[in-house]
Amino acid sequence: MKITITYFILSLSLLLLTGCGDAGGNMARLQTERDSLITVNERQKERLNNYDQAVILLNSTLDSIAQEEKMIFVNAGNVEGPITKDIVRLNLERFESILNHQKERINQLELKIKARNDSSDKSLSLIAHLQDQIKLKDTQILQLRKEIEKKNVDITRLQEQVESQQYTIDSQTVKIDELNKRTQRQNEALARQDAILNNGYVLLGTKADLQRKGILKKGKLVSESMLDRSKFKQVDMRHWKEVTFTAKKPRILSNMPVSSYQLTTDGQGSFTLNIINPSDFWKITSYLIIQTE
Repeated sequence: MKITITYFILSLSLLLLTGCGDAGGNMARLQTERDSLITVNERQKERLNNYDQAVILLNSTLDSIAQEEKMIFVNAGNVEGPITKDIVRLNLERFESILNHQKERINQLELKIKARNDSSDKSLSLIAHLQDQIKLKDTQILQLRKEIEKKNVDITRLQEQVESQQYTIDSQTVKIDELNKRTQRQNEALARQDAILNNGYVLLGTKADLQRKGILKKGKLVSESMLDRSKFKQVDMRHWKEVTFTAKKPRILSNMPVSSYQLTTDGQGSFTLNIINPSDFWKITSYLIIQTE
């Protein structure tokens, strides 16, 4: 599952090329493009979560199979005693019980992923691999049961046969390590995408301050493509909800929907901006610019 962070960076950059004073049609287009990026990002996170769960299930299932196979010819009740047909039968029953438990875990995860109707989810290939391994072990159990019912069965020969066919977790270690590394890389990519999509930029200052920083020219805001982000405070749109500041007569210069926030004052020159609907507040622009006087 390849995460293309470059796509998100370039796409988001396009959103910043139009100034705050765009016409309604452009604003609607910007909002649609931004919403699309967020939706794609959420789908990627969901797929990665599925993949991560599948890797964990792959690891634990293969480890469980390897451990239980080693117990088929072990006399747990009497270490010094011989391995008999009855002991092998009991061990096979335990092995089968473990396999059935793993089947249920695998099936539940498969149903969960398929319910999302996402045929591109790579997790399903991991699940198919696990199901194939379980089927092989079911066949092996059936064959062993037939063998131990034979009158003159040679337990030692059966043990050697199982050991020669034994599925060991060691053979999958490299693959599982690579899957874990891939998941880690994808998590890091998604974290960067989240940062891009949820970063907001806040700047408060007098008209003179804003002009000196190149935010205002001839009394008007410059286009977003010309804004220097180093002049702004970076915030997380999802969690940043208010700011208190002093002003004579504050003006919100950036295009924030009036219904998405409240601006209150104590009457002594202190004002507080409360964001009551973050998704609406930031839907047109990622920049909040407040002129304090």
